Amino acid sequence: MNVALPEIVWNTDSETVKKSHLSRFAQALGFDIEDYDSLYRWSIARPGAFWREVWEFSGSLGDLGARDNIDTPNMGQQHFFPDGKINVAENLLRHNHDALAVVEASASGEVRNRVTFGQLRTEVERVAAWLESVGVGEGDVVATWGTNRLEAVVSFLATAAVGAIWTSASPDLSTQAVSDRLGQVHPVVLFASPSYTYNSTDYDITDRVETLRQSIPSIAHVVEFGREGGKSALSQSLEWESLDGDGSEFEYRRFPFNQPLLIMYTSGTTGKPKAIVHSGGGILIRNYAEHTFHNDLGPGDVFFWYTNIAWMMFHYLVLSLSSGSAIVVYDDAALRRTDEGPDFGVLWRVAAAAGATTMGVSPGYLRTLERTGYCPRDEHDLRSLRTFMATGAPVPPDLWTWCQNNISSEIRLGSLSGGTETLGAFVTVTPWHPFRPGEMSCNVLGIAADVFDERGVSVIGTKGELVITQPFPSMPLTFWGDGGDERYYNAYFSGHPGVWTHGDLAEKTIWGGTIIHGRSDNTLNPGGVRIGTAEIYHSLDEFDEIQDAVVFGRAIDQDEEVVLCLVMAETDSLDEELAQRIRHAIRRRSSPRHVPASIYQVAEIPQTLNGKRNEAAAKAAANGLDTQRFTSLANPQILSDYAAIRRTKGF
Repeated sequence: MNVALPEIVWNTDSETVKKSHLSRFAQALGFDIEDYDSLYRWSIARPGAFWREVWEFSGSLGDLGARDNIDTPNMGQQHFFPDGKINVAENLLRHNHDALAVVEASASGEVRNRVTFGQLRTEVERVAAWLESVGVGEGDVVATWGTNRLEAVVSFLATAAVGAIWTSASPDLSTQAVSDRLGQVHPVVLFASPSYTYNSTDYDITDRVETLRQSIPSIAHVVEFGREGGKSALSQSLEWESLDGDGSEFEYRRFPFNQPLLIMYTSGTTGKPKAIVHSGGGILIRNYAEHTFHNDLGPGDVFFWYTNIAWMMFHYLVLSLSSGSAIVVYDDAALRRTDEGPDFGVLWRVAAAAGATTMGVSPGYLRTLERTGYCPRDEHDLRSLRTFMATGAPVPPDLWTWCQNNISSEIRLGSLSGGTETLGAFVTVTPWHPFRPGEMSCNVLGIAADVFDERGVSVIGTKGELVITQPFPSMPLTFWGDGGDERYYNAYFSGHPGVWTHGDLAEKTIWGGTIIHGRSDNTLNPGGVRIGTAEIYHSLDEFDEIQDAVVFGRAIDQDEEVVLCLVMAETDSLDEELAQRIRHAIRRRSSPRHVPASIYQVAEIPQTLNGKRNEAAAKAAANGLDTQRFTSLANPQILSDYAAIRRTKGF
């Protein structure tokens, strides 16, 4: 069989390999630095030994205890190092006090604050001392509702420092959506940003904060941050600057390795968002390994990923402090409105001003730049940037070619895929691997990722379910609330008993990479043939007339037909001639099975607050199903247009 390898758009060299943190780790264990497969196989064959070696290599503070994991046949309950004692904040703040820790950027793209590890530690200890003074400790929940600022980072670390549990929400969520999340977990302290500026618009959500406080009786203290000038209109609240303890030196106590530290939320597509409980030790050790060995971060690096504080990438960003790198926080839009039109350069100005060495964005953002003809390397000094990454959705191969041509032909390119439920990637890249567009280069060390067909058999070169076959430290502890263990099991282990089923349609390549084709629960199934939605989106990339798109299945006569909805560019509209060209392109690049039965023009695509298209919401509306469960949409009003599709004829 003659199989052509995809084009390599970035390749490593001996100097890059030699200088990488992954090479230092491999050599310390006696592995050849050109033999990733052997290192990876050992990491999943002896996970307890592997994660202990990671801990020792990191120089982390604390004790893992005698046992590697809990001895149980239930994969979801096989937590690592049950006797360990650590403090997550102490470990994230343990680096050189004079080294850069946080760069805070303004909406204009300029740096407004540079904070060293010593300064960050002082600020965290001040807020942690106050938390202790009001009785916050182990088992208590602290919530932050605000923008991606330094205060959000500090509130997370201060909560970790006292052994409490942190959770977050972004300010663009409705009061009901925030209540659906925070109301489940009963926070005792709320850090809130009652006013903020986003996309050149000022927002005052004071009334919403007051409403939330009254709807959640457990909230005993509200602390305001982020208001620029003037006094707070919040009643019975404290100002961030006024927080203080009893004046004594803060002491970092150490807590059980698997003590809950973080609550994150599912997207809310099947009811209220589920509250996922993460352990402090699990996410700390897991993120250190990923950031250090795969992202190649360490002291002197500056890591910038565009995110809000509710998305897992914010936590991923903050946890990269474990490697000793600095992070960049930015709290405004990726494409800001100005009087002169969209500001395409703000994120690149942030990266240049901060001296970012690693940067990450979403594929949708890249597509927007590509379609407008914006060329970052012609406009900005990006000489410090050596790694550029993307995640959040499958990235079409042509976008990586665009990155190479318009950002730099020198930087390392990479894509990763994982999830909120695991606070890290399953498949990603390394400084050792060449990068082929459209796929992740390798499995993450210590993560036994595989692809199963419908029989539960591992397959290569065939689409199937992305699964994890062995425990790993950052598996959730449970879902918060009554019946949490059962709901957690049903969500991830019921598809293949004893195996984590993630919900992604994936494909392993014969050269060791992984292709993600989209969510398997949004997989199209016309005529019983499984089709990934990403394959259709890729076929649309050649059409400048199309600004955005969403594809989903519509029930028809005990079968399913493919429906495509398009947002057209400002000066274009959908007609029969264009619809036929689109069908021809999809048939040519994919297959006749992929061709939509109906194509519609719509005003907007349903999007989550993180900017991801929500195919499930569009599908539910178009099929006449309940849409009340979609509480994470940025534009829920648009679903009425999709409901109307049932009564209209498309092209």
